[in-house]
Amino acid sequence: MIGDKIGASDQTNQTYFRKVETLIRKYQLSELVQWTGAEPDSEVAADLNACDVVLLPFADGASLRRGTLMAALANGCAIVTTRPLAPLPELQHEREVLYTEIGDADAMAEAVLRLAHDPVLRARLQNYARRASAQFGWEEIARRHLERYQYGVSSVQA
Repeated sequence: MIGDKIGASDQTNQTYFRKVETLIRKYQLSELVQWTGAEPDSEVAADLNACDVVLLPFADGASLRRGTLMAALANGCAIVTTRPLAPLPELQHEREVLYTEIGDADAMAEAVLRLAHDPVLRARLQNYARRASAQFGWEEIARRHLERYQYGVSSVQA
């Protein structure tokens, strides 16, 4: 588990964390689960780059406002996440990510195993994830704003 045990952005995090801890104990996985705790960005990036697959099971679906999703994209991770509630054209199923239904743990496990056994699909997701993240960088955001401002100025002058 990369990062703090409980994030601050979602009120359900505490309940979810307790559930995860209970399951880890129930299935005697304590020796296999590592918690990094808070880390500098460079260490988070190194941890993400060491992952074969990143699983992000959001209770309310994937969204571009999720820092964990954005970090996984920027680091070119093969991502399994929950289907967004609102359309998310920037991230297509089997191109940038694999989507599963919210709460479907079996489908999530199947998707992780699929990526573990399909290096071609995993590499494609990694490549497209990194490409997709480029559109969210400050340089690209500034370029698009400048383009729109120039269009607006040229429209007024015409």
